[in-house]
Amino acid sequence: MKVLKWLDDNLEEKVLSLILWAMVIVMGFQVVARYIFNSSLTWSEELLRYLFIWLAFIGMSYCVKNGSHMRIDIIEQLVPKTKKVFAIIGD
Repeated sequence: MKVLKWLDDNLEEKVLSLILWAMVIVMGFQVVARYIFNSSLTWSEELLRYLFIWLAFIGMSYCVKNGSHMRIDIIEQLVPKTKKVFAIIGD
């Protein structure tokens, strides 16, 4: 049960970190290959594209879980009674 609790709390964060590091490493290899060896990697752009898409999807899930997603709250500030309604709609 502890393993499931840990996975629920930390899996998204660890996967996001892993994807971000993979993107940095692949992009670094691409820069080195292009400017030092005058030859680019043929697969790096597509891999980075798919990693970025997964980073966005998992990042959205992580932000919704933690309640840290962005929202525009100008209407909530002008009409405070609507705050609860917009919080429900936003989630």
